[in-house]
Amino acid sequence: MKKKQLDIEWVIKNHFPFLQKFGLDEAKIREHYEVWKVGKISISINNYFWYILQNIIAAIPVQVSSEEQMYQLNYDTYFIMWEFLAYVESKNANHVKKLMHQNELKLWRLKQTNFKVEVVIISKGCCDYCESLNGKLISFEEALDKEYLASDKCSREKGCNCCYSVLNSIDENGELIRIT
Repeated sequence: MKKKQLDIEWVIKNHFPFLQKFGLDEAKIREHYEVWKVGKISISINNYFWYILQNIIAAIPVQVSSEEQMYQLNYDTYFIMWEFLAYVESKNANHVKKLMHQNELKLWRLKQTNFKVEVVIISKGCCDYCESLNGKLISFEEALDKEYLASDKCSREKGCNCCYSVLNSIDENGELIRIT
């Protein structure tokens, strides 16, 4: 089956609401694409879309008003990048998924309440390495430091499909543990 040829219409149809968050209306996207094409030997909408996403990542730190907003926009952008690599280009995108996880963990850590929480690794049907981590409870710091998921140790051909989740910690009486 022949792959569908992507064009600027595909970018607008599939990603316009996301691009709008960064001040790109439909006319700007079309105009920018025409300018970008000038002088290019090989014109690929895939390369153009990736170029836009890279520029968005670079611009986020100077456009945001809070650390929380930065981590959320980074996560959203990395998600689009991961989705594009994995589903449009059929590539292993663990390097981008790792960045998604880092931003997600930092965002969760910022939103931490007065109760102790732990990170749990969720893996099902990925690879032997990831399966060995399934259910493992760790701190935010360990998750960020060790980068267990989407690592080079994951052997799933299409890339890691595991995730982190957050659980409230409980004591031996089943009560939530308050942070003092």
